[in-house]
Amino acid sequence: MKNKRLLLLSALSVLVLAGCGGNPSSSETPTPEPEKYVNVFLMCGQSNMEGNTNVSGLKDAMTKAGYDDYDDTVAKGMPEVRTTYMGVSYGQLAEDGSGLHSSNTENKLEPKFLDTKVGMGKDDNCFGPELGAAYKLMKEEKATADTPVYFVKSSFSGSGFAQSGTDWNWDVSKEKGIYQNFTKQYLQKSLDAIQQEVGEDVNVRLTGFMWHQGESDSDNNKKAEWGNKSKIDLYKERLSALIETLREDFASYAKDEDGANIAFIDGCINDADGNSWGGQNAVDLNKVKIDWAESGEDPMHFVVKSCTKAAPDGVTLPLGGDKMHYNAEGEFKLGEMYADIIIENNLLD
Repeated sequence: MKNKRLLLLSALSVLVLAGCGGNPSSSETPTPEPEKYVNVFLMCGQSNMEGNTNVSGLKDAMTKAGYDDYDDTVAKGMPEVRTTYMGVSYGQLAEDGSGLHSSNTENKLEPKFLDTKVGMGKDDNCFGPELGAAYKLMKEEKATADTPVYFVKSSFSGSGFAQSGTDWNWDVSKEKGIYQNFTKQYLQKSLDAIQQEVGEDVNVRLTGFMWHQGESDSDNNKKAEWGNKSKIDLYKERLSALIETLREDFASYAKDEDGANIAFIDGCINDADGNSWGGQNAVDLNKVKIDWAESGEDPMHFVVKSCTKAAPDGVTLPLGGDKMHYNAEGEFKLGEMYADIIIENNLLD
């Protein structure tokens, strides 16, 4: 990897200097240049990560929050954060990618990075948390047009760990799982595309894995296909396996080439009364998420407390009219909450 090549070149330069007249003095030894790198985040989950929220009402929501630059930022595109995306409506996932809504309209399974803007959700009129996250990173000057942050978005409506056709269940059916069949290849191609965009003298660092999923796994009355246990009981085990596999597969892109340095940022699902998946089940699943992140098992595991009942210090985001997906205010705020985790924990450093 590049980091190792840099170390080898540094060592060779010292040997050459030594051969030309003894050990170089400290004044003669050049100061190594700091590593140049760009930060990349993978974004996965189901429909609220994919983005099923219509842009209608977003400008008013931003104005209400004190933001008056809708037209020049989220509507026009933010070069400070570059995003490639693919997503699919529930039940329309096909192996050839024909059902995908993708930034690459010619070949939907190939990445294409664009300035982050509305329309990166399930269709051109919808958006997901990438919008609020990009806006917050731009406003806080954590991402700039000269040194952009990159989002790789691969999210699928209705996906879970026991879902026919839209299943992240890599270890039970590797040939059918979303990660193995789509996301792994899409992420690798995206990292290659970023490398080409930034040049060979800049390292491409996979900094984090953002996850917003759990609605499909919060029905505790249905037993999972792999045993007589509830979906919630098995959620940590199955999600942990996915995280571990991702970190192993892309360790060479992590800081210090250590997959453990790829941060996992887990968003809680909405646990308000009246949602489509059942309030108490959502509370129970969110408790798994929060307890796991706060256990200290993994110092690079963080939780977005986008819930209230499971976390009194959290925030329940407003749902839209379908009682399943966030409205414009809620979806934008969700993205900001992901960015807050990134900023507060210095993940871009």
